[in-house]
Amino acid sequence: MPNFHERLRKQRESLGFSQQALADKCGVAARSQRNYESGERSPDANYMVALAAAGADIQYILHGVTAEEKAMVVLGVAARLLSLGYPADTRPEAVMALLKAHPEIDTMWLLTGKGQTIEGGLNFVEKILVTNYRAASSEGKKALEVQAAFFAKNNEGTAALAAKSGKKGVEK
Repeated sequence: MPNFHERLRKQRESLGFSQQALADKCGVAARSQRNYESGERSPDANYMVALAAAGADIQYILHGVTAEEKAMVVLGVAARLLSLGYPADTRPEAVMALLKAHPEIDTMWLLTGKGQTIEGGLNFVEKILVTNYRAASSEGKKALEVQAAFFAKNNEGTAALAAKSGKKGVEK
């Protein structure tokens, strides 16, 4: 993912401004604009306000997430909440309250649409393991599968690992 100064340059270019033109619009010297885009200096809040007024996507510049991407995430969360029969209130405080009241909702699924709600009596640690597995790359999944197979077949290795970590035993 591009860093701040690279995203700033991309935004300037997508808006069709030269460095001098954007510097003028934001009330700074062309040298300052060059320094911001090279990563040598960071702009102040006044510059960022002027940049937003010039039409730049500040969310993208600061965090690497475009307004369109954020809107798609919010719409996805709303659709998934509706699919579970909950109100589609996507305000952060409403989503957090819902997740706190309903721990059965898989947070990773709610935010990304990957995976699904977990049923079948998994405990908290098992839910975390499944969520982490689903979020892993294909190489990460393969590594986790190999490790899980090893420990499932080699109970001595599992017992040794548990003893090393200070656990008294290993649940089956």
